[in-house]
Amino acid sequence: MVEHGPVWKSTSRSVTPASALPGTTGEVRTERCEAPGLHGYKGERTVVGVDVDREELKCYLQGRRFRTGNNRVGYSRVPTGRDVTIVLEATSTYSVKPAAWFSARGCQVKVVSPNVLAREKDPRRKSDYNDAEKLASMEGGPFVTSDLRELVSYLEFVDDLLTRCRNRFQNLLLVDDGRVTREKIREIARGEYAFDQEYVKLPYAEAIYELRELAALVLELQERRERLVKEMEKIVPDHAIFTIPGIGAITGAVILARVVDFSRFPSAESSVFCGLDPVVERSGSRTTSRGISKRGDRYLRKALYMAALAMIANRNNPVITRFYDEHRDRLRGKKMVIACARKLARIVWSVGYHNRPFEVR
Repeated sequence: MVEHGPVWKSTSRSVTPASALPGTTGEVRTERCEAPGLHGYKGERTVVGVDVDREELKCYLQGRRFRTGNNRVGYSRVPTGRDVTIVLEATSTYSVKPAAWFSARGCQVKVVSPNVLAREKDPRRKSDYNDAEKLASMEGGPFVTSDLRELVSYLEFVDDLLTRCRNRFQNLLLVDDGRVTREKIREIARGEYAFDQEYVKLPYAEAIYELRELAALVLELQERRERLVKEMEKIVPDHAIFTIPGIGAITGAVILARVVDFSRFPSAESSVFCGLDPVVERSGSRTTSRGISKRGDRYLRKALYMAALAMIANRNNPVITRFYDEHRDRLRGKKMVIACARKLARIVWSVGYHNRPFEVR
C-alpha cells in the first residue's frame, strides 16, 4: 500500500503545493508506470526521482514536480510504502538521511552516482527538477548502511580532524627534528612543557595558548580513535579479503564498508571505483599520462594507497613485492606507490568478487 502526502502541481515558473491552492483537497492520484523498460521498475510501482541538496529535496513524481524540506517533516510529504521506489543522487551526507528515512518506511531506495548522472543528463536542460526527472528514469544501486559503515565513516572523520590538528600543531611548534612525540603532547596539554621562545612562532602568548588547546584536542581524538578501532574489530565480518597478506582489520573494514558489494564491479578494472585508474590523453601518435582520475571514494583510495606503502616497506605481500621489484627502475617515488596501490585494488577485487582466498600466482 502506498502512503501519499499532498499533491504538488508545477507551472513553468514555480512549484506550488496543490493543498495550498483554492478549491483543492490534497488527495493524490495513483498512476501506472508506462515506461518499465526505461528504468526497470514495472507495474504499479511509484517511482520518485529526488535531487538532494542541503536544505531541500527537488522531486519528480509521475509528471509532477515539487520541492520539500530536507528534514523529517519534508520527507513525510513524499509517498512511502513497499510499492514506492525512491531514486536519489548519492550526494554524500545530504542523501544519507533521506535514504535511511525512506528505507526504514519500506521504500525501495536506489542511489545513483553523480558521475553516472552527469553522463546521462542533457547539459542543455540543467536544473534540479530536470535532474530529479532524469533520476526517476534511472536504475541505481541499492542503498546499504550498516554499523560497520557508520563506524568507518566516524573513524574517517576523526582521522581528518587529527591530521588538521597535527598539521597546525607542527606549524606552531618549530622543533629541531620536526617531530612531536605523544609524551611531549601530554606535557604541553598539562602545561608542564618548558617552551623556548625562539622555537615558537610569535606572538608568543597566543601561540602557547593555542598549542595547549591543540595538544588536549589531539590526545582526546587519539583516545577516541583507539576506542573506534576496538569497536570495529569486534563487528568486522569474516571475509576472503583478509587472506591477502598485508590487509589488516582496519584496512579490510574500510574496504568492506566502502565497496559494500563487489558484484557491482563485474570487471577486473576495479581501480575505477576508487579513482586509481590512469588518465591518458592521446593526440595523433603522442600519448600523455595525466596521473590518476581520483574518481570514486577518496577514503577507499587512501586506504589502498597506505596499505600498498606498508607492503612495499615490509615486503609482506609476495605479489606486490614482485611487482615493485619489476618496476622500480622505471617508476619512482609516489608513482611507484600508486602503481602498487592499483595492483592491490585488482587483487582485492579478484578476491572479493570471486569470494576465494588469496593465492600467489
